[in-house]
Amino acid sequence: MLPKPIRAFILLFPFSEAHLKASELESKTLTMDKVPKGVFFMKQRAMNACGTIALIHSLFNCADIKFAEGSFLALKKVEWHSEKVSASDVGKLFQSSKELITEHKKAVEEGKTEVQDSVSSHFIAFVPVEGQLLEFDGNKDQPIPHGPTSLETFPADCTPVLKAFMERDPGAVNFSIMALAPSQ
Repeated sequence: MLPKPIRAFILLFPFSEAHLKASELESKTLTMDKVPKGVFFMKQRAMNACGTIALIHSLFNCADIKFAEGSFLALKKVEWHSEKVSASDVGKLFQSSKELITEHKKAVEEGKTEVQDSVSSHFIAFVPVEGQLLEFDGNKDQPIPHGPTSLETFPADCTPVLKAFMERDPGAVNFSIMALAPSQ
């Protein structure tokens, strides 16, 4: 059993032709009217950083997650989470942040899998924000609304969305889901 409340899910899935086609169809019907104001979103500009970006989307969009005053993430949230800074500009700031690049490289080097130039998987985040289930994918132009939700119903509301990603590639087995939840 997962501890509650679950604040976000991070999905790792095959970055396939089926996913690209589904994303293209989806982009033709999107509007910003279902995305709450004040949502943090950044475009992915740095190669192989989708996992870090999914985690940042998750953390920065959970209103009740607080960072230590003066910490790196607290400062970046203030700097990046501004109506004056576009999602594309935040992606560029992320890409040029020496501190983030250093920490990202250290995390990659500590990992147990070999770093590859060509990537076949992608990380995205799903977060309940102001009563909406939002998908955060730095390769897209905006957060994707998937309907109403609450902290209590978020896991159940997110399940069909996660299943839809898996159904796009029925022969694939390389999916992983992580939950952002309180420690027990």
